[in-house]
Amino acid sequence: MLLALFLACAGAADDSAGHADVPDPSTTWYFGTNDGQTPDGSYVAPTEEELFIRALDPTASTVSENAWTVDASTQAVTSFALVHDVDVATETFSSTFVTDDGTLLVEGAYDAGDDWAWTAWHSTSTYQDGQYAGMRVESVDHVEDSGQAIAEKVVIDASGTETYDIVEVLTPTDQAAFEERLAELGG
Repeated sequence: MLLALFLACAGAADDSAGHADVPDPSTTWYFGTNDGQTPDGSYVAPTEEELFIRALDPTASTVSENAWTVDASTQAVTSFALVHDVDVATETFSSTFVTDDGTLLVEGAYDAGDDWAWTAWHSTSTYQDGQYAGMRVESVDHVEDSGQAIAEKVVIDASGTETYDIVEVLTPTDQAAFEERLAELGG
């Protein structure tokens, strides 16, 4: 379940085969934080460190996301990789994410910015099966002028009750610094 909470669906891909103006693939490396709490504030989780890579491949019409999260208490590192298919014509993206807890269907749309340079988007990730069937994570994301990506997520259980809120802040970094920190974490 925790992996679903950290999806930061962003970037984009395109059905642009054959178009001369397709941008080159690009990759952004991020250092970030992940803060969560119950809606009433009765539980506030310790801030977790997050490392994140987003790779845009316009030719393949995909956005790949790789994330590593460091548990604030145990320092254990969890990771996931996800590939979104994007339809630029409809400004939408989707993916299927198989986890130990069940299969998530991710569906989203871009709300602002140019193709391949989106600055705002939203998504819903819904468990299709498993122990969390029906649970969903609704995410609203945007990119600041500085390049910092911010995601505000709400976890909603199968009965429709909001159970957890998350704010994820990702700050761009360079590849060398990212790889150095990832190696320190054993990744």
